[in-house]
Order: sequence, then C-alpha cells, then structure tokens
Amino acid sequence: MANETKLPHDHTAERAVLASVLVDAAQLDAVRTILEPADFHDTRHRGIFKAICELDDRDEGAIDIVTLIAHLQGDALQAVGGAAFLVDLFEGTARSTNAAGYARVVKERSLSRSLYRLSLRFEKESLEEPPMEVLEEVQKELLTLGASLEGGPVPIGEVVGRVFEAAQSQREGFPGIRTHFHELDDLMGGLRKSDLILIGARPGEGKTSLALNIALAAAADGSAILFFSLEMPLRQIATRLLFSRARVDAGPLQRPGRMSDGDIQRLRDTLPEVARMKIHVDDSNVTAVDIRARARQMKRDQQGLDLVIVDYLQLMQATRAGERRFDNRVLEIGEISRSLKLMAKDLDVPVLALSQLNRAPEQRDFARPQLADLRESGSLEQDADIVLLIHNPHRPRRTKSAEEEVSEPESPTRRIIVAKNRNGRTGEVELAWLGQFTLFDNIHATSDDLGTDDFPPDPGANGSGGDYPGFGEDTDF
Repeated sequence: MANETKLPHDHTAERAVLASVLVDAAQLDAVRTILEPADFHDTRHRGIFKAICELDDRDEGAIDIVTLIAHLQGDALQAVGGAAFLVDLFEGTARSTNAAGYARVVKERSLSRSLYRLSLRFEKESLEEPPMEVLEEVQKELLTLGASLEGGPVPIGEVVGRVFEAAQSQREGFPGIRTHFHELDDLMGGLRKSDLILIGARPGEGKTSLALNIALAAAADGSAILFFSLEMPLRQIATRLLFSRARVDAGPLQRPGRMSDGDIQRLRDTLPEVARMKIHVDDSNVTAVDIRARARQMKRDQQGLDLVIVDYLQLMQATRAGERRFDNRVLEIGEISRSLKLMAKDLDVPVLALSQLNRAPEQRDFARPQLADLRESGSLEQDADIVLLIHNPHRPRRTKSAEEEVSEPESPTRRIIVAKNRNGRTGEVELAWLGQFTLFDNIHATSDDLGTDDFPPDPGANGSGGDYPGFGEDTDF
C-alpha cells in the first residue's frame, strides 16, 4: 500500500473545520451531517473531532478550547498533540462561518482514499475469487461510498419545485410511462421511475403478453426498453412483438402456405416501425448481478434507458453456479427482488418483473389470485411498489374432490388486479384478450389506442381464442 502521507488529503481544510467549530459550536450540526471522525487524515485531527462529538453528545454546555482540553486530559490529550497543539490550532488557523464547506472538501479527500484502498482490496480478490461474486461486492461497496455523499434534510421548496417542473413537462401532468391501457394508467399513474412493478399470474394467463404489450406501447412513445427473457429465445420474442403489433395470427407460421397476402402486407407495413423501436432483448441466462451491470451500461450509452423488464423471477439465479450459495430458494428470491428494487432506485427507471403464482388460486372458486399467492417469497410483496395480478375468470380449476377439472370456454377478457399500489389506489380493470394475436387491448377503444384504427376487428373477440402451435404448449401467453 502507498504511504498514507501520500494519499489525497487537505490538512488545511481539516484544521479549518476544527477551528471554526471551536469558535462557533452552532456550525457543528451541519458538519456532523457530512463528516465522521474517520474522514480526517491526520490522526490528531481525527481524535480532536471525535472528542468534540463526544462533548456534543453529552450536551453538558459550551464546546470550546477550554472544555475540549478538560475533556481529553492525560494520554488522550497527548495523543492529539497536547494542549499546545490545540491552542495553536485555535489561534493560528483562520476561522469562518463556512465550516460545512470545509467539511465537504475533507469528505471528498476521504472518499478518494477509500476508493484507493478499495481498489487494493479487490486487486487480490479479483485474481482469487469468482469474478461475478467480486463484481457484486464491488458494486455494494461503491453504492455505500456514494450514499455517504447524499442524505440529510433538504428544503421542501427545492423538492416541490422539481415535482412541479416534472409534472408540467409531462403531457397532462402524467407522472409515469404510459401502458396505454387507460383504466390501468389511471389507477397506477403509469410506470413510475424507481418503482419495482410485479406482474403475477399462473402459467398461460398472459404475463409475457402483457409485458410485451407494455414494451410496445412505451417504445412507440419513444422510451428505451431493456427486456431480459429467461424463458423465451430472442426469435420468439421478436415474433411476438412483430405479429402482435401488426395484429397477425402467428399460428400459420408453422403451416406453410397458410399465411394470407393481407397478413404478409400488414407485417411488411409494421416491420419498419418495430425495427425503429428502442427495444433491446437479452435472452441469455442472466443473474441479478448481470442485469444490474447491463442495465447500467445501457443507461450510460447514448440511447439511454427508460424501462427494464425481467421475464421472469423464478427462472433467475442471484449468482452464477459455483459462487455464493443460499440456504434455500426463498432467501435467494428475496435477494433477487431486493436487488431489482435497488437497481430501480439507483438507475431511476421503473423495473417491471414477472412472477409465477403458486397453485392456490386453482383451489379457490373462480381461481381469483391474491398477493399471498406470489411464489417462493414474501419479499416480493414487501419489495414491490406495485403488484398486478392477472385473473382469467374462466381458467380451469379443480373441484373439492381434486379429481375433476372444471373448465369454461376461453374468455375474451382478462381482469388485471392492482393488488398493491404504494403510491396510489388499488382496484381492478378489465382488458380485452385477443388470443390469436397474444394481445391485450382496451375494451372501450379510443383514438389514443395504439393501432386500434389501423386493422380490422379481431375475428376471435367473440371468445373463440386461438391456436399457437408455433410456440409450444408450455409457452406463457
């Protein structure tokens, strides 16, 4: 390690902080929101500031050169340079009312030293430990260091001013990214920055379809989307995006000669629009660490980042194979959900994550899902800002005998239950389900709907549903 005396420091600023506080103890409150004793480079200055803080915590009277010397005494006094050093500090250093300003200089130098020591610490670990595990630890340490520059009370006038400016800049004051499902947008306020939004459903209820529909709507408005698909390969995601946007049934893809000339023309007309959309798809076997790193990289790129989508949580691992292990899957899912929430806050973008539900809804009348059905972790409910549950009223369900399955005809609608909304109302909305297009739509179309007037009515909207041999029986539509 380099000689400590050569590491970044500013002893003049350190002395100025101490002298200013000893002259005017009222400045100590502001200084303590910025500095800790460990931030001082000179060990004598560190001991003096620690003693000043101890006097402040006792709240027994004035804090000045006399009370400080009386508090230290003996070996402790000698450790900080003795009474002569304190007197010289008090009398020989220029004082001002800008102790907080000097404190910020001291803090910056302290952070520079911490970053240097951090680099030395991980220099060895990077050669001996699994790289993704080291990367995760580095990211946590850097977030901790960055947080030390933040925090503290902020005048509310500054905050409400920024809130007003943001509201004014949004069309009609809309706070989040629009899903273009009007009733759902009214309930949620759209997808808000720094929020973790969960979409929960049983297999086959439409989690992926709803997420892709939201991605299309957001991208059509100019948002940049990063979509992590752990279930479906890139080609299938691209097919779903193109065919849903064009409102063309993908089933005939697997039956040569069945694609009509009209379908081909719609696909040809839609292709340039979808190709221009800022949607990036990653279908690799990513971990929570990978997602954070790749999202940060895209955020730094010129194209930026407005929304992250993860499909889906139960297919993720917190770390790579052979790295950090968890005692059980519940703890690991909890770590993943916390990681996604921290990423949403760190990158200031909404994160939309899909989640399986357990089998409990199938044992209840009408198979209506509840928050408690989120699979494998109570942390999902706790970490999420918004939880959306997809309910198909006609989903097959088991009778009490558990031997007979009761099924209903395919429903032309799905209910989207807003089961949790940290910053707004809960409730439910009903959306049309256009099965052959794997598409959700507003039941009452408006001129603001994407593509509503561009294509003929859905021939399957009467509840006939659709057949999708091209995607396989287990694909989550």
